[in-house]
Amino acid sequence: MSTWSQANPHKFNNEYKQIFVNDKNNLEQVVNDQFVLENNVTTNIHKINSDLAKMYAEIEILKKRNVILLRKQNHVSQQATAADKRYDNFQDLYEMVYLKNWAIFCSILVLVLVMYNIFPFPSSS
Repeated sequence: MSTWSQANPHKFNNEYKQIFVNDKNNLEQVVNDQFVLENNVTTNIHKINSDLAKMYAEIEILKKRNVILLRKQNHVSQQATAADKRYDNFQDLYEMVYLKNWAIFCSILVLVLVMYNIFPFPSSS
Protein backbone atom coordinates (compact mmCIF):
# COMPACT_ATOMS: atom_id res chain seq x y z
CA MET A 1 0.00 0.00 0.00
CA SER A 2 2.11 2.77 -1.23
CA THR A 3 0.71 6.26 -1.26
CA TRP A 4 1.47 9.06 -3.64
CA SER A 5 3.54 10.94 -1.02
CA GLN A 6 5.69 7.87 -0.53
CA ALA A 7 6.14 7.59 -4.24
CA ASN A 8 7.33 11.24 -4.52
CA PRO A 9 9.13 11.92 -1.24
CA HIS A 10 11.48 14.55 -2.61
CA LYS A 11 8.62 16.94 -3.53
CA PHE A 12 7.14 16.98 0.00
CA ASN A 13 10.53 17.08 1.69
CA ASN A 14 11.56 20.21 -0.22
CA GLU A 15 8.26 21.93 0.57
CA TYR A 16 8.49 21.05 4.25
CA LYS A 17 12.13 22.06 4.35
CA GLN A 18 11.24 25.45 2.88
CA ILE A 19 8.43 25.94 5.42
CA PHE A 20 10.81 24.91 8.22
CA VAL A 21 13.53 27.30 7.04
CA ASN A 22 11.01 30.16 6.73
CA ASP A 23 9.62 29.51 10.21
CA LYS A 24 13.14 29.19 11.66
CA ASN A 25 14.16 32.50 10.09
CA ASN A 26 11.00 34.16 11.40
CA LEU A 27 11.68 32.86 14.93
CA GLU A 28 15.31 34.03 14.79
CA GLN A 29 14.13 37.46 13.67
CA VAL A 30 11.66 37.60 16.57
CA VAL A 31 14.40 36.65 19.03
CA ASN A 32 16.73 39.31 17.59
CA ASP A 33 13.99 41.95 17.71
CA GLN A 34 13.22 40.98 21.31
CA PHE A 35 16.89 41.38 22.27
CA VAL A 36 17.10 44.81 20.62
CA LEU A 37 13.87 45.87 22.30
CA GLU A 38 15.12 44.69 25.70
CA ASN A 39 18.34 46.72 25.28
CA ASN A 40 16.36 49.80 24.25
CA VAL A 41 14.05 49.49 27.24
CA THR A 42 17.00 49.08 29.63
CA THR A 43 18.75 52.11 28.17
CA ASN A 44 15.58 54.20 28.43
CA ILE A 45 15.02 53.11 32.04
CA HIS A 46 18.55 54.19 33.01
CA LYS A 47 18.06 57.52 31.23
CA ILE A 48 14.72 58.11 32.98
CA ASN A 49 16.26 57.25 36.37
CA SER A 50 19.08 59.76 35.89
CA ASP A 51 16.60 62.42 34.76
CA LEU A 52 14.42 61.75 37.81
CA ALA A 53 17.42 62.02 40.13
CA LYS A 54 18.26 65.42 38.62
CA MET A 55 14.65 66.54 38.97
CA TYR A 56 14.48 65.46 42.62
CA ALA A 57 17.69 67.38 43.38
CA GLU A 58 16.31 70.49 41.69
CA ILE A 59 13.01 70.13 43.56
CA GLU A 60 14.85 69.98 46.90
CA ILE A 61 16.80 73.13 46.02
CA LEU A 62 13.60 74.88 44.99
CA LYS A 63 11.84 73.80 48.20
CA LYS A 64 14.59 75.35 50.32
CA ARG A 65 14.49 78.51 48.23
CA ASN A 66 10.70 78.62 48.48
CA VAL A 67 10.83 78.56 52.30
CA ILE A 68 13.16 81.58 52.30
CA LEU A 69 11.05 83.43 49.75
CA LEU A 70 7.81 82.72 51.61
CA ARG A 71 9.33 84.04 54.82
CA LYS A 72 10.43 87.22 53.05
CA GLN A 73 7.05 87.59 51.38
CA ASN A 74 5.23 87.18 54.69
CA HIS A 75 7.54 89.71 56.33
CA VAL A 76 6.94 92.27 53.57
CA SER A 77 3.20 91.74 53.35
CA GLN A 78 2.80 91.97 57.16
CA GLN A 79 1.28 88.49 57.26
CA ALA A 80 4.12 87.05 59.27
CA THR A 81 3.44 85.81 62.75
CA ALA A 82 5.23 87.26 65.74
CA ALA A 83 7.48 84.20 65.88
CA ASP A 84 8.54 84.69 62.25
CA LYS A 85 9.32 88.36 62.84
CA ARG A 86 11.25 87.58 66.01
CA TYR A 87 13.21 84.85 64.22
CA ASP A 88 14.12 87.27 61.42
CA ASN A 89 15.15 89.93 63.94
CA PHE A 90 17.35 87.49 65.85
CA GLN A 91 18.88 86.27 62.60
CA ASP A 92 19.72 89.84 61.58
CA LEU A 93 21.12 90.54 65.04
CA TYR A 94 23.26 87.38 64.89
CA GLU A 95 24.66 88.37 61.50
CA MET A 96 25.52 91.87 62.74
CA VAL A 97 27.26 90.53 65.87
CA TYR A 98 29.12 87.94 63.78
CA LEU A 99 30.43 90.63 61.44
CA LYS A 100 31.30 92.85 64.40
CA ASN A 101 33.34 90.05 65.98
CA TRP A 102 35.29 89.50 62.78
CA ALA A 103 35.95 93.25 62.50
CA ILE A 104 37.27 93.33 66.08
CA PHE A 105 39.51 90.31 65.42
CA CYS A 106 40.95 91.87 62.27
CA SER A 107 41.50 95.19 64.13
CA ILE A 108 43.42 93.42 66.89
CA LEU A 109 45.66 91.74 64.32
CA VAL A 110 46.36 95.07 62.60
CA LEU A 111 47.13 96.75 65.94
CA VAL A 112 49.54 93.98 66.94
CA LEU A 113 51.37 94.33 63.62
CA VAL A 114 51.54 98.13 63.95
CA MET A 115 52.82 97.93 67.52
CA TYR A 116 55.43 95.35 66.50
CA ASN A 117 56.66 97.64 63.74
CA ILE A 118 56.74 100.72 66.00
CA PHE A 119 58.17 99.04 69.11
CA PRO A 120 60.34 96.14 67.99
CA PHE A 121 61.61 93.61 70.51
CA PRO A 122 64.96 94.55 71.99
CA SER A 123 67.79 92.57 70.52
CA SER A 124 69.76 90.34 72.88
CA SER A 125 73.13 91.25 71.53
